[in-house]
Amino acid sequence: MNTIEVVLDRAKELNRKGDLNRDLEVLLCHCINKSRAWLYSHSEYIVTDFQVEKFFDLVLKRIRGIPVAYLIGRREFWSLELEVNESTLIPRPETELLVQWALDLNLPENSRVLDLGTGSGAIALALAFERPDWEVLAVDCCGSALSVAKENAMKLQLDSVSFLESNWYESLTKTTYWDLVISNPPYVDNKARIPNDLYFEPATALYSSNSGLSDLTKVIFESKDYLKSSGFLILEHGFDQGRDVRKTLETAGYFGIETKIDLAGLERATGGRNVE
Repeated sequence: MNTIEVVLDRAKELNRKGDLNRDLEVLLCHCINKSRAWLYSHSEYIVTDFQVEKFFDLVLKRIRGIPVAYLIGRREFWSLELEVNESTLIPRPETELLVQWALDLNLPENSRVLDLGTGSGAIALALAFERPDWEVLAVDCCGSALSVAKENAMKLQLDSVSFLESNWYESLTKTTYWDLVISNPPYVDNKARIPNDLYFEPATALYSSNSGLSDLTKVIFESKDYLKSSGFLILEHGFDQGRDVRKTLETAGYFGIETKIDLAGLERATGGRNVE
């Protein structure tokens, strides 16, 4: 009989390294529409032939390296369940650091926030969820990614977020309008070797030239045309890029520059405040 226990044991035999066992449980939960907590207490539950076939199709794809989030079409971020697909980066826990930093800032109640390179909308939607009075504009150069972000906003009923297709600031009017510009831009060196999972994510959202610093530099210097004099700029970057980002912010005329450390103890986000 295809009980949960039997099906999982068969899948784990395919995963000889044993490094994907949690992922296999997530995939099975997706196929039978149950939670992992339920799974643990119902090991004798009978899985249908259709569900078994669907499950092992996903298992083989995961073993080939396709991320779980793409296989099940969703990822949790800031307690929000977001739709994702191959046109968007998979939101990661490290990026929640940017959200928390933004929420900790002393911003006006009716702040205007610009999220550059929004992808699935993770940062913009998390901020709108926590601060419904904020006006949030989510920008991305990829139309298919924006479609995903819009769908997520609709499902979460977050009407304070609007969307714009633009290559960074290109389609925006130059006006010092924003209280906060926040971004998780591409920052992986386009010559660097990357983990296998990242090969399935959109290259345009990952890679940047000049040791991964080109897009970060562009966002920093051009932000001066859009931020209010008292506005803030917050950026995610690579663990070894903090020093360069701080230097670039200083050169651009920011003050109060600081870097935040992620849960792994690595430099992950840097920001500063604009001056007139």
